[in-house]
Parts: sequence; C-alpha cells; structure tokens
Amino acid sequence: MLESVFGSSRGKDETGVFFVDGLNIKDVVIFWAGGSKKFATNKERRKILMDNVTNYFSEKYGVYSHIFFDIKGGFGGGFFTKSGERICSASFSHSGKFSFAAIGKEDSGFGIDFELSGREVGDGILTKLCDFSFREIDEDLSSRDRIRYWTNIEAVCKAAGHGLEASSQLSRKGKGIWHLGDRRFSVEDVKYSIGKNKFIGSIAIEEDRIQERFA
Repeated sequence: MLESVFGSSRGKDETGVFFVDGLNIKDVVIFWAGGSKKFATNKERRKILMDNVTNYFSEKYGVYSHIFFDIKGGFGGGFFTKSGERICSASFSHSGKFSFAAIGKEDSGFGIDFELSGREVGDGILTKLCDFSFREIDEDLSSRDRIRYWTNIEAVCKAAGHGLEASSQLSRKGKGIWHLGDRRFSVEDVKYSIGKNKFIGSIAIEEDRIQERFA
C-alpha cells in the first residue's frame, strides 16, 4: 500500500489532483476529472485532463504548447512535444463518470488503472486473461481482490506499452511483483475517494527502471 496519497479538488466533483509517494513509486502526479454533466464523456474528460496537464507543465517547467500523448516502443505512454521530445511518462484510465491521467519522470515508464470499488469482475475473467496466475485461486477470491488484480493487470500492460492482449503472457510472482516475459514490474495499490465515489487503483513501474532511479 502506498505510504502517502494526498490531493485537492476544484469545484464539486469536477477536477482535482493528487500526488503519490510510495516505496517504489515516486513523483507521480495524478489528475482526475468527472462527476458532473460538464464532463459527460471520456473524450470531454480527456480534453480537460490534457488542459490541466499542459497548465501544470507551463507552471512547473515553462510553456509547452501542442503536447500530445503517445505510446512508443513498448515503453509505456508519454507526453511529447511536436518535435518528438518526450516530456514525461504518462498513463490514462477511465472508470464510470471519472477519468484519470498520471504523469511521472520521462525515464520511468509506468501504467495506471482505477476502478470504482463496487465494480463486479465475474468468475473466470481473471483466469481468462491470465490463466497461469489465477486458474487455481480464481473462484476463492473476494470481489475486492478481483478488482485489485484486474487493476494490477491493466496497469502492468499499460506500463509495458501493450493492451490487454498481452495479459496472457503475464505471471504473478508474489505480492506486487509481475513478469511479462523477461520484464519485471512492481505494482502498488492505491485507494482514493472523490466525494462518495471510492476507487481502487494500481500503479505499475518496470523494476529495472526503479533500480536505475533509486540506486
């Protein structure tokens, strides 16, 4: 579990930001938008998140105009300038009426996934996605554990620069440790509430990048 999560919001369940500081996950800023008719679709929420991220860059690093999100080279997502410069790593997630955008250092490809805590992940879904890790324990998991593992899988796939189609190659090696082929990922769980909406989330980062940054 993350050591500390703190944040703020503007307006009534419309936009906000929180910061993540955990054992392996450092310097991650997560923006959120949603909860009102003003941001009714993922497209509208993604636009306001892009605006908020751009404003953040402008205030913290100077003016960056015309930034865009892309996933390149199996490294996970990032924000880039028109000239192709990678400003930072980045990841998006959508759940219910809310959307999230996470940004981190440019050399720390990572992925996020957030789900409403009441979401149902049906029997057999985890085994279908990741048979090796779940075929013997799937039916005994609680609904909360199912959501947590679902967010783990989504976050790792995003951190690796892939979609869920890569989940069949994932293997769970212990609490918070996942492998995709010869790549090793550390995953930390996070809980966050926006008004009455409670979310369960995961943040994944490739472990060799952790060692490079904190050695």
